[in-house]
Amino acid sequence: MRAHAVVLVLLIIVLPWSVWGDTSDTPDLVSFSFDAPSAVNYVPNGFLEHVQDTIFAPHNNWFPLIRFIGEGEGSSIEVDALSYGHDADRSLFEFFFSVGVGAQGLPETDVANEVPADDRYSDLYASNKNGDNTQIYDGDGSSAEILGLLENASTNLDGVDMRSMGTQDLLYWSVSRETAETENPYSAAVTSGADIFVGESSDGYSTALPLIVYAQAWDLGLTGSDDLDALVVIDPLADGLFDPAVDFIYYSLVDGSTSLLASGVPPFLGAGPADVFQVGGGVLTPTRAASAAELGLRATDELDALDLAVREEILIALPEPEGTGALLVGAGLVLWLASLRGSQTRWPSPERTE
Repeated sequence: MRAHAVVLVLLIIVLPWSVWGDTSDTPDLVSFSFDAPSAVNYVPNGFLEHVQDTIFAPHNNWFPLIRFIGEGEGSSIEVDALSYGHDADRSLFEFFFSVGVGAQGLPETDVANEVPADDRYSDLYASNKNGDNTQIYDGDGSSAEILGLLENASTNLDGVDMRSMGTQDLLYWSVSRETAETENPYSAAVTSGADIFVGESSDGYSTALPLIVYAQAWDLGLTGSDDLDALVVIDPLADGLFDPAVDFIYYSLVDGSTSLLASGVPPFLGAGPADVFQVGGGVLTPTRAASAAELGLRATDELDALDLAVREEILIALPEPEGTGALLVGAGLVLWLASLRGSQTRWPSPERTE
């Protein structure tokens, strides 16, 4: 009882500043989504638009700001990959990614060094394909710049773009295989979890009609029973139509996808859910852009979100992390949310980004 009182005092002092306070020092970088189970951390406590097709921004607390929503409250649409689209020279890019549940990373990498293991799924890492990776963002800010996520409750990132917005005002995304088969407008249009959609990066994007397909499964060398897990689009013309002569698509696949299990042909032969594939640039068949080992991951790990970016540009824009306070308040918030879970207490929603 006494411990609960201490937590309550801590929250009374800190939360009014951190949840509803000024966010002008929040880095104007990074957009991300999380998966459906992660919404359980937020929705029961009144954050009803913190769901799996909402696109978020970093915040200096454990309730990320909203950039824009998809279907909104009560959504059952699982958006599991996103990209604003690039028009830059891809030769300068490094791989930025998150990992899935159970990921371990190769020894001595930042993925492996992040403990407890449940904290890894809320973080963002970078690699230049040298067999190592570096933590760039940390869910709760205890070891790198903060995203503003509940780590101990295992918030799982499943989509990321390392920018606040794209230069084209477009959003490219994919949905889970289950969503494609059971949720409108996707099931009505007979889509798959390996299709890529495109629309304006604004509220309502995930249900806007007409539903526009940027690229279909076979454009990526996949089958309709595959499921994209991560996605990057390079579309210089921003015309909403995949042109394999000039566009590039980078992607990973959900563990258990047909091409990983039964393809038997390169680049999928011997590949896994932490490998990254690419198609386009005049090449009509997919190739492997990065192996799990090159990214500092084990073959059995899963890569859940992906973007390509210039590391120096990201690091220059980031302030120094403030880990100690974040860790302390994070522990209190986890206990507090756990006590509220049963009562379904509603909290005011945090402000949105401009």
